[in-house]
Amino acid sequence: VTSLAFNFAISALLGGGLLIYASLRTDEIGQTVRSNGNNLYEAIKGAGLPVVPRLAVPGVVDEKLEEFNLMSINDMEEEEYDGYSGAAVGGTLLFFVLSIFISGTLDTVTDEILPSIVTDLLVSALIGGGA
Repeated sequence: VTSLAFNFAISALLGGGLLIYASLRTDEIGQTVRSNGNNLYEAIKGAGLPVVPRLAVPGVVDEKLEEFNLMSINDMEEEEYDGYSGAAVGGTLLFFVLSIFISGTLDTVTDEILPSIVTDLLVSALIGGGA
């Protein structure tokens, strides 16, 4: 499980960070990444999964972003912000899934974690589903 936590941390830094950067670009690449991120974020919200509320960044961060010709997070419209958030989630998820295959932790997932999840779901369905 420790290797999965490490993989997730690296995935958030690399995958999430890369797509966050791309989503903040003001060119066509940024628009495409935000559009796809928005689609993912809408699917997450539509599925009833929890989402992180909108957070403002300190002014000094916004100034640095604008210095590098990137979008201001605080000035984004809701759809742009959802695209930015979805890009972060998508990048992290993509890199995390890839890291499971590359690092060889797939056995840990299938042998230890997946059976626990299935057991938890079955018990929850039997006990909670009948209520």
